[in-house]
Amino acid sequence: MITPPIVSNVYTKPQKNGKIACSHKILDARLVTPNGFSISVASEWIENPEHEDYDKQDCECKAFMRLATKLKKIYPRLPLIILADAFLPLRRIFYSL
Repeated sequence: MITPPIVSNVYTKPQKNGKIACSHKILDARLVTPNGFSISVASEWIENPEHEDYDKQDCECKAFMRLATKLKKIYPRLPLIILADAFLPLRRIFYSL
């Protein structure tokens, strides 16, 4: 079995062929035009603090809460429409907007 490279905050997943896939996860807020062109306006890394203790893994919902706070601070008067996958319909997400 191949050992993964030593890089901080990397998600690793063993594959059927014995190799290990490494990735970084990020939540991205984008401005999408009617013709499908998209521009990133803010991003939030999904990662656990490197030098802090934590009881739960970071996830998309937690990253969304941080990203929503960041968006409200950067663009306080910009009306937003949220287009997301199935993780979003949580009560705390809806009430945070």
